[in-house]
Amino acid sequence: MSPLCHQVDFSDKYLYRLEQRIPLVSALRWLEIQSLEPQVYWLSRNRDLEIAAAGILDSVDDTNTTSLQDAVSIVETKLAGTPQTIRYYGGHCFDPEKIDPSEWAGFGRYRFVLPEYEIIRMGGECTFIWNCLSGSELDTEWLRQNFAQYVEENMQIVNAPAVSTQGRKTEYCCSRENIPPESQWGELARSLVNEIKVRAVDKIVLARKVNLKFDTPLNPFVMLKQIQAQSPQAY
Repeated sequence: MSPLCHQVDFSDKYLYRLEQRIPLVSALRWLEIQSLEPQVYWLSRNRDLEIAAAGILDSVDDTNTTSLQDAVSIVETKLAGTPQTIRYYGGHCFDPEKIDPSEWAGFGRYRFVLPEYEIIRMGGECTFIWNCLSGSELDTEWLRQNFAQYVEENMQIVNAPAVSTQGRKTEYCCSRENIPPESQWGELARSLVNEIKVRAVDKIVLARKVNLKFDTPLNPFVMLKQIQAQSPQAY
């Protein structure tokens, strides 16, 4: 089946969106083999909607806008009049005024990205998508042929038999740092439980940070696959 091709006006350019229905595949496996950045993964609570995205066509962030509200307004303006299936992915840090720049490098206080490629699974249907921006009109047949070839190549890699991990070196965790330390965390938790008991507050959300150092780089999508395998209800 030939890919569907939609052409829409996007700011001062043309946005081409090609869609190809594909058999159900592992979105995490596809992300695992991607070299394009940034990479996005999202899974709904009831697991009926799964989204994987890679690459970047457009970015609205704190380097080209003055505020989060300004960024959201710009994204809404760019998407006005386009199909609802075209979307930016991203978000913002909890407190934009209190962030560690070194930890948020590459993302900033907020960032919203229009990806180049997407795989979207809705229920039992899976669609491969290519978003393409151009300053002039393009030959849609040429786009269809190139996208169809790209999809075929990706599906061959994704569906290839898994390589045996027998004998492969296992990643080793060299160190762990808890912030705050475990003793301080315990004291804080106990004091907040007491606050709840005396009804000073109704609900408190606690968060802590753990820094793990490994001897080799980790692939986050391999880790996500392992978590989903061990906890099928995770999302």
